[in-house]
Amino acid sequence: MLPDTIRAFFGLLNTASINYVLVKNINNELPYALAENKDIDILVDSKEIETVKKLILDNGFVKTIHPQSYETGWSFAYGTSECLMFKNNERLWVDIQCELCLKSLMGNILIPMDKYINEAVWSNKKWDENNGWWITDDKTRLVYLISRCVFDKNNFSQLYINEINGYACLLNDDDVQRMLGMVFFKFKNKLIEMIIKKQYNNIIDSYISFCDY
Repeated sequence: MLPDTIRAFFGLLNTASINYVLVKNINNELPYALAENKDIDILVDSKEIETVKKLILDNGFVKTIHPQSYETGWSFAYGTSECLMFKNNERLWVDIQCELCLKSLMGNILIPMDKYINEAVWSNKKWDENNGWWITDDKTRLVYLISRCVFDKNNFSQLYINEINGYACLLNDDDVQRMLGMVFFKFKNKLIEMIIKKQYNNIIDSYISFCDY
């Protein structure tokens, strides 16, 4: 994937003053090392989603079936917006959502993260001066990465572990702890302890078996 193609996509959003945020950039893969057929994950303000759809369709993208969609048997609970996927002729895939959401442990259902977390995405987003795009703040990103490993991936891969370790100094932050509590409730303290001790291989089993609520 050519970096110029990726930069051009974000330039399109910036020029149109779209309220968006790049959700994650694992191992700094953007813009130089995005694997072929791997998508870019962005959030778009729900009030602007129709504008964004028209914008990118008018600029060489086509809509495709998202792997997490009604067509593939997924459901969207508690007001979660359906995920959208687009690609262009240069094989840039873009995954667009309006909320940070997670897969339910009960099956193929996407549920939004707490309203406080989803509001923090927009109020705390940061401008990445080096790359020229909007990104999530460190605290929200840390909480999302941890949550995604547990709910979406059912695994802590080494790439995600490296990312989480890079933000581990924030685990004692009051706001981070508040957000983790909104996802993991009373397991929060155990979760933080296990991350600090780097007991990643045991986190998911410990969470599933936790019963001290």
